[in-house]
Amino acid sequence: MAGTAVLFSGGLDSAVLLAGEAARGDVQPIYVSVGLAWEAAERAMVARLLAAPPLAGAVRPLVSLSVDMRDVYAATHWAVTGTPPAYHTPDEDVYLPGRNVVLLGKAGVFCAAAALTRVVLGTLAHNPFPDATPEFRAAMARALSLGLAHAIAIDAPYAGTSKADVIRRGAALGVPFELTLSCMQPKVLRVRKVLQVLEFRQVLGVPKVQGREPNEHREPREPNEPREPREPIEPGEPTEPREPVSVHCGLCSKCRERHDAFLEADVTDPTTYADERFVRV
Repeated sequence: MAGTAVLFSGGLDSAVLLAGEAARGDVQPIYVSVGLAWEAAERAMVARLLAAPPLAGAVRPLVSLSVDMRDVYAATHWAVTGTPPAYHTPDEDVYLPGRNVVLLGKAGVFCAAAALTRVVLGTLAHNPFPDATPEFRAAMARALSLGLAHAIAIDAPYAGTSKADVIRRGAALGVPFELTLSCMQPKVLRVRKVLQVLEFRQVLGVPKVQGREPNEHREPREPNEPREPREPIEPGEPTEPREPVSVHCGLCSKCRERHDAFLEADVTDPTTYADERFVRV
């Protein structure tokens, strides 16, 4: 069975890549967990993204794989502790040794078992890392094909494309950028705190708490004082989701890369940033 597997993290680049591949044929999204700090937030966002147009019903059900790299990366590594390089640091500072080796290795074994013949990943132009080169992809494809006795091609369709151009492509494909997560320190907020993030509430379709503005001050309740009664929910009225939601931190270098790309693309950035000190319009 010929088909394409897309390495899909729920980030902006892989979301656009998945939508583009789905528009052309049969696609299998694959999420590979390696034990990094932001993965729980990514997986939650992946579920929302796959349930929304244009991906809902257009791709196969997500396959989740795992390769625990925490026995290789030190316990103090920034990607394990969740303390990534700061906003203005260069791209080279986010290098994770063997990142694409691990992702493609595990995905390749799955593809051989599932009779898939092509794997694509969202490498962009100017990626400075050694496992992002055409030579690496060709060598990795040959090694997997030989070692698995199953022909596998590895492609990076956006390897000559800037992030701004990827955003333009995503806009044309109808990708909901607000449901993508490109952050190394996402802030997980409980629903009550999300009331203060109006843009994100609009995305989720959650109504404002009636009778009180999000930031309105209330005096603390006395012991045993009853809570204010809630207005009843009408049938069919959307309710607050039980699970927490994640927003971009606004302070890591991936947030900088994302925001700068929206500005360069001249596309409105719909991202909710927990800290907006660097946000420009």
